[in-house]
Amino acid sequence: MEHLNSIMISLHILSAITWIGGILFSIIALDPPFIQGDLNVESVILLANINYRFRIMVGTSIFVLVITGIYNAYVRIGSFEALISTSYGKLLLVKLALFAVMIVIFIICPKSKSCSPVSGACDIDHIKKLSAALSKEAKAQRINITKNSAIILPRVALIMGLLIILCSVLLHYGI
Repeated sequence: MEHLNSIMISLHILSAITWIGGILFSIIALDPPFIQGDLNVESVILLANINYRFRIMVGTSIFVLVITGIYNAYVRIGSFEALISTSYGKLLLVKLALFAVMIVIFIICPKSKSCSPVSGACDIDHIKKLSAALSKEAKAQRINITKNSAIILPRVALIMGLLIILCSVLLHYGI
């Protein structure tokens, strides 16, 4: 049983690192070159493909986080009454609320076309159609792809993720 607990905690932590680390990588390392450079169709297609793969990875991480989180909460708390009556349970509820905000952002980000600083990079189907329609010469030319200077949702998700990490540390050390 102790091995199962260790495995579930490890999977939970690895899934959280994957999601939050991906957001951080996107904001700090991936987005700036696309924002600062001249954009062509190929660079937007590349960014769209990265966003698409990242969303698959995040979806898998969310699934693992939910399963392992339920298991870990049950092992740690054991009852609904303890969830609402203990300081540990109340802090866990705060962590769950922050997690819910991150899931909402994950769901609405591509629908609002605001998951990338490059307009259109969230809509991979549109980019693929655009790519197929253009000749090789046209692809190589610079095209006017608007840049969103104020992409807020990924940054809010990152802040929520960092707050979740803080809650997790407080839960672990019983503060």
